[in-house]
Amino acid sequence: MIFQEAYKLPDMVRNKISILWQDINAFIRNHGHIRPVIAILSLALTGGMVSMMFFSSKIEKPDPEIIFVQNINGARSDTEIQSKNLEDQKKLEARQEESRKRWREFGHVLGYSTQN
Repeated sequence: MIFQEAYKLPDMVRNKISILWQDINAFIRNHGHIRPVIAILSLALTGGMVSMMFFSSKIEKPDPEIIFVQNINGARSDTEIQSKNLEDQKKLEARQEESRKRWREFGHVLGYSTQN
């Protein structure tokens, strides 16, 4: 046989497809032309977001980079370390106070009470 018969869907599937098509046509007839467009856009956006989430979950993330410290300068004494920590703490407190001062000025410009 040279020519084969075209593949035919089973009757049950054909009936479901025709019922679906009839429902879509009835929806379009009863709701004008804008609602079907909105429905199609909504389905397209939802499908796009779901597919983006699906494909982004398949992206392999790189392994975390591990950095090994080769040399630690251990020549400082405990008192030098403590004095450096106190110096850094004073710098931090000065920056925080400057930030508080700017926020107080900003609140004053807006008319808010800036009293602590």
